[in-house]
Amino acid sequence: MSNLKENLINKEENGMDFKFTEEQEILKKSVRNFMDKECPREYVRELDEKEEFPFELYKKMAKLGWYG
Repeated sequence: MSNLKENLINKEENGMDFKFTEEQEILKKSVRNFMDKECPREYVRELDEKEEFPFELYKKMAKLGWYG
């Protein structure tokens, strides 16, 4: 058995839990909803083609407190 596999098994046996907490799940869903609404694929492609930076998008994310 490889060392990596052994380490993963040992961590599971030692009670390591890598599941998201309820708070992390809420944040994950919030980010997904925001990005689906504010940053659709077409918008990203347009920004890429025009070689533009989405300043307004980053301002919105900052208002949500995602930058600390």
